[in-house]
Amino acid sequence: MRTGLFGLRSSAVVAAVSVVGGIGALGGVEAGEARAVNPSFSNEFSRESLDSLKSEVRDLFYHGWTNYMDIAFPEDELMPLSCSGQSADLDDPMNMGLNDVLGGYSVTLVDSLDMFAIMGDDDLFVQYVADVEKYVSFNVSSTVQVFETTIRGMGGLLSAHLYATIPRLGHRINESEYNGHLLGLAYDLGERLLPAFDTVSGIPHPRVHLQEGVVPLPGQSKLITETCTSGAGSMLLEFSLLSRLTGDPRFEKAARRAFFQLWARRASTNLVGITIDAVSGNWQSVITGVGAGVDSFYEYALKYYVLFGDKSFFEVFETAYEALKKYSFDGWMFHNVNFSTGIYITSWIDALGAFFPGLQVLAGDLTSAIKNHLVYYKLWNTYGGIPERWSTGIHDAIDSVVLEWYPLRPEFIESNYYLYQATKDPFYLQVGASTLRDLQRINKVACGVAGTQDVRTGELSDRMESFFLSETVKYLYVLFDEENILNKEFSNYVYSTEAHPLWYDESVLEYSSVERFPELASKIADNLEVLEIPRYELDLFTTHDESYNDDEDCSIRPSVMFQRIRDIWQNRKREQLASYKIRPVKPEPQCTVWDTTNSGPFLQSSIASWNGFYTLDNFYDYTKPDWITTNHPDRPDAIELVPEFHTNFVDSQSTCRAAVSSQVEILFAVPSGEASKTPYSVGYNHGHPSLKGQHLVVALDLYGKRVRLERKENFVGPNSTFVITAVDDIDVKDVLLVHNLDLSGNDARLIQMVNNTVLFQGFRIENILIDF
Repeated sequence: MRTGLFGLRSSAVVAAVSVVGGIGALGGVEAGEARAVNPSFSNEFSRESLDSLKSEVRDLFYHGWTNYMDIAFPEDELMPLSCSGQSADLDDPMNMGLNDVLGGYSVTLVDSLDMFAIMGDDDLFVQYVADVEKYVSFNVSSTVQVFETTIRGMGGLLSAHLYATIPRLGHRINESEYNGHLLGLAYDLGERLLPAFDTVSGIPHPRVHLQEGVVPLPGQSKLITETCTSGAGSMLLEFSLLSRLTGDPRFEKAARRAFFQLWARRASTNLVGITIDAVSGNWQSVITGVGAGVDSFYEYALKYYVLFGDKSFFEVFETAYEALKKYSFDGWMFHNVNFSTGIYITSWIDALGAFFPGLQVLAGDLTSAIKNHLVYYKLWNTYGGIPERWSTGIHDAIDSVVLEWYPLRPEFIESNYYLYQATKDPFYLQVGASTLRDLQRINKVACGVAGTQDVRTGELSDRMESFFLSETVKYLYVLFDEENILNKEFSNYVYSTEAHPLWYDESVLEYSSVERFPELASKIADNLEVLEIPRYELDLFTTHDESYNDDEDCSIRPSVMFQRIRDIWQNRKREQLASYKIRPVKPEPQCTVWDTTNSGPFLQSSIASWNGFYTLDNFYDYTKPDWITTNHPDRPDAIELVPEFHTNFVDSQSTCRAAVSSQVEILFAVPSGEASKTPYSVGYNHGHPSLKGQHLVVALDLYGKRVRLERKENFVGPNSTFVITAVDDIDVKDVLLVHNLDLSGNDARLIQMVNNTVLFQGFRIENILIDF
């Protein structure tokens, strides 16, 4: 079946693509084996159906986790196709794709630890916290990337430590069973990473040997000093929290210095580059954007402010975001530009940029977040994942893939979670359910969950990176777990860039600081005395002022922020969203659909009912790769076209629908693939050359819908009648006259009928897009 951009039906006239065979056996496991899943699931999103989806996410987590522990532990990472484990590649020190993250400290265990608390599996949480004390050590002969080890190792330890100590989080471990060893390990790791920051520029070296400090890689005579902006400037949350919990100021001071040294080198555009030399402090690349190399620099500028209340970081974020909107954002996506001039310099975007809509939500720019997220949603819809790089300038589903792998990254699912929390629009639950289905269909194998090596062919990779369990699955779980404390917590908590929840407030200082653990406190105090370093006075660090005027900014507390954005969305939608014409829900919907907030801000999907929802289909006209339609015929043609979802949330006959204008415009397909727009009113004659003076008669609310047309007669001639046979993949009765098309002249020979389907120049006409 021909599909439009990223799996959605297109209005352009296009050729069918031949289907090839499946991918066959992978690593000895048949492609469908251990991945079979019931394609049907509830689209009502009641508490029962959300609980069912949450249980499926839990099962997916434990499928990956159990295989890791049974097959790979204590290695760093599971290899799900070969059913084995792996750590650093000691034979090839230059294999930095592995060695940067696999340090020989059971990284999957450490990175996944807080998931057991988040899922409420307290006995297992206690068990694996104890296993960390038993098995994990950073006194290993490994050269690791400072950034990856910080966010996976230190972040995982600190988050689990907070869960193990703060009573209100509900997972506190009895002091007789927990001696603060997670905090002690984080401190030990911090000391091993600190030598990387000993540079004249203040910008850290990218890598450090965990035993020897900053030394060249084996077999190399020189240090590799080029680092990326996100890698150098995004240790802020973990290092600062470590300082405040232990009283050792070195970590936060080093991380803050690195961040501001990078910001001080920004161009006159207020943009920073993506790579820099740590020794000289000179930029190494002119490219910038919001994806790989720079993503978490912006993320931590905002989140540091949220967590610790330092407005200087919010000022950095605000200035940088204004520059990105000015130079990089086209209204839908952020492009890569020259950071000095702001001129576009590449045509591709990358998978890591999919996190940015979530950050836009946190910053309060919901309108831009919705549109930016749709770009990546449509990518997922086409490939069953997000290719690492994808070109916006090549209009072919295969050739547009610049870097072909999808290693189970979480960024798109992360943004989807943020958008649901802010809007409570069921569209985002539908996206979450559909991405879960794809992970089950495509990536789940007998020995775990495998990344996609090539989205063009469906080939899988023999890796399950630790972030799949610590981030990807986590954001799906909390999306469906309405009652999780992370969705109700009234505090300044944030998710780290590795999705580790972090808190800093009075209860953190009371229950989680080193003072609660005398033996560890004495050890750190002795260390500071030897180093002649004054101890941080924890009571000097202020938390958020309860009298702070929340109206000044919506990023101060996530729960407050989400509620405030929901209020704006519900009560002032018309003003807030007028710039791109999202149609608001009627103030008092008259239908009954389950309401997740009990206050009724979203009883149906304003996103999927928005006429601009289909805009991207007009830019690009793609078919899905053959392997998806061949190997997964049960996969819906498009996420929002699942009939049950339409019935409950986007049904055109529902009183929950958005208001409909009597004015419509028809986007009519022409052979070249280009399109022209002509406004029509019901019964209005217009001399559009493609319609030869005939008129459009609308007998159905077609606002924001995709419509499939078929010609009623089995002959070609003047005044042939076309009828609507499906609306958004939902079949309708054959009684709806769309228009009479005069096929006289040269147009007549271009139209033919095959099996009651309209063909134009030999190509099947799937639909015409009806839009405002």
